[in-house]
Amino acid sequence: MDFSTAAVLVGVSVLGVSSYFDFRTREVENYITVGFIVLAAVMQLGFSLFTGNFAFLQNALLVGGLFFAFGWVMFQTGQWGGADTKLLAGMGVLFANFAPVAPWPFAATLFVNIFLSAFAYTILYSVYLTWQEPSVISEFQKSVRSDSAELLRVFALVAFAVFAASGYVFWRFSPDFFTLILFLEPLFSLLVLVPVFWGLVKFARALENKTLRLKATAKALREFDLLTVDILRIGKKVSAVPESESTKAMRRSAKEVIYDSTDPNGLTLEQIAGIQKLVKSRALPDSFVVKWVLPFVPVFLIAVVMTLYFGDIVIRFI
Repeated sequence: MDFSTAAVLVGVSVLGVSSYFDFRTREVENYITVGFIVLAAVMQLGFSLFTGNFAFLQNALLVGGLFFAFGWVMFQTGQWGGADTKLLAGMGVLFANFAPVAPWPFAATLFVNIFLSAFAYTILYSVYLTWQEPSVISEFQKSVRSDSAELLRVFALVAFAVFAASGYVFWRFSPDFFTLILFLEPLFSLLVLVPVFWGLVKFARALENKTLRLKATAKALREFDLLTVDILRIGKKVSAVPESESTKAMRRSAKEVIYDSTDPNGLTLEQIAGIQKLVKSRALPDSFVVKWVLPFVPVFLIAVVMTLYFGDIVIRFI
C-alpha cells in the first residue's frame, strides 16, 4: 500500500468517526483529534525516512501549522470548536504532500473546498432546522427590521474601503481603463454581496436563538459547554446574568467571575465543579441553557471526499 492510499484511509476513517461523535454528542474527544495530528506526523516522518527526503516532513509541518493557525483564529472568535481546529491541523499534516489537482498545491484546493462544502452544508442544515422550527423566520424578520441601521453602517464602511482601494490603485499605478475595470470588478462584487452576507449572519443568529439551545442541569454540564449567561459573584450574591445584558464593566466590578460567556473555550472542569456546588447550596437554580452548535466536522469529511473525487471545484464547476 502506497502512502497516498494509506493517508486517504486514515483521513476518511478518522473524519468519519469524528463526524459520528460530532452529530451524536457535539464533541470529539482529544484522543481522537490529537491522535490524528500525531499519527499524521508519524506517517509523514516514516515517508520522509523511506524516501530519504525530509522536505516532505517539513512541508507537512508547515501546512499543518498554517491550517492550525487559521483554525485557532476561528476558535478564538467563537466560530469553531477546539476539535474542529485540531482536526483541520491533522488534515493539513496528512494531505500536505498530495499531488496537485489544480495549478496550486493540493492543500490550497482542499482549503477552498472546505469553505464551499461549509457553505452548502450550512444552508441545507439550516433549511432542515427551519422546517423543524418555523418561528426562525419570524425571529429573522424581527432582527432585520430592528437592525437595518447596522446594515447601512456596514455597507458604508465596505463602500469606503472599496473606493479608497480603487483610488489608491488609480493614484499609485495609473492603470489603463480595462486594467482598472478588471481590478474593480471583484471589489464591487464584494460590495453587492454585503447585504447577502449580513442577511446570512442575521439568519444564523435567529437559527441559533430558536433551535441551537439545549436545557441542562448542573450535573449534565460538560467541559467546553458554552452557557448563555455570565455567572458573577456580586457582593455576597451569585447571579446568572444573560449574555445580552452583561457588560465588561459589570464583569470588572464583580467580586468573582465564575463563568464568562464571552470565553470561546467554554466551561472548564473546575468551573463545572464550582457551579455544581453553588447549585447544591441553592445559590443558583439548577437550570442552564447550553449553546448547541451545528456539527461542523462532517464538512471536513465532505471536503476531503469531494477534493479526492472531483478535484478543484472552482475550476471544475465555476
